[in-house]
Amino acid sequence: MSRPALHRLLANLSLLMGALGVSALIGEVALRARIGPPIHWVFPQESYQADPETAFRLVPGQVSHTHDQPVIVNSLGLRAAEVSRAVPPATERILALGDSQTFGVGLSLADSWPGQLELALNQRGDARRWEVLNAGLPASDTCQQVAILRRLLRELEFDAVLLGFYLNDVACISAKPPFALDSTNDHMHRVLYALKRSAVFSALWQVRVLLSNWLRPAPGIRFEQHVLDGTADLLVEAGWKRVKGFLTEMKASLDARGIPFTILVIPRRDQVQNTRAATAYNQRIASIAADLGIGAVDALETLRDVYRIHGDALFIAWDGHDSKLANQAIARLLAASLAPAPR
Repeated sequence: MSRPALHRLLANLSLLMGALGVSALIGEVALRARIGPPIHWVFPQESYQADPETAFRLVPGQVSHTHDQPVIVNSLGLRAAEVSRAVPPATERILALGDSQTFGVGLSLADSWPGQLELALNQRGDARRWEVLNAGLPASDTCQQVAILRRLLRELEFDAVLLGFYLNDVACISAKPPFALDSTNDHMHRVLYALKRSAVFSALWQVRVLLSNWLRPAPGIRFEQHVLDGTADLLVEAGWKRVKGFLTEMKASLDARGIPFTILVIPRRDQVQNTRAATAYNQRIASIAADLGIGAVDALETLRDVYRIHGDALFIAWDGHDSKLANQAIARLLAASLAPAPR
């Protein structure tokens, strides 16, 4: 190649790279303005260990993060400071069970619905002090949550139990952890999380996931859609049967100790946005709760009302978990619905 031709080639490549760089910069600015800044992960992220009762659990005693928010896990494996076994005098203690929506992925403990419920209850001004202990375990199902309850009934006293129920809890995958326990802070995740600080990269990653799910839907996605829509499906029916069995055990254990039990039904994002009106999931868990004599509080209509005002601010940008605003609405709903009797 002659020198002039090489110069032209290099000049064209420079123009191309410059155009791509400007396009990427414009895309970055536009996406951040439209969706918000990408997630900033601070290491270490929360870590897990194998457990014979629950398959996996949060490593007790850890100080870590969920996204960029602090996480402190006490010796009981709860996202909380150390607490006494006995309920302190003039105090009502509520135990909050659930998955990542209860744990508060991407949120501080105070911004999770258990944290905000504790604040709302203590602001009522009655003579009691309220504690709401966050026993949420990300990626857990009802089968892990019943095992957590078994353990905590041996180790802790409390006056009421709230179970945050989400539609993927119907799966009840208890045989093994749904993720590699040592992967949260590995080199690959550190690289991926660094790249995802770019809005353009995050958007391309989400498009990749959507295309992959469209071309070859994962069994879990089909399962969730069948749960949400109430589609006849043998696996879904088996899942609901397991859920009812676990809830029956929970109810019996708590009844034996005179502890009230309530299920918080947490809707999926597309239900809140009203892009998917199906409520078979909500109706099914409400029916099971009624059959078992368990109280149930469904957050769907409350969150839809808030969504009409605040839109997608109810969800963490680039993540999809409920935001501080959604958790606040849930906490207010629960505070208005619950009135545990003083001991």
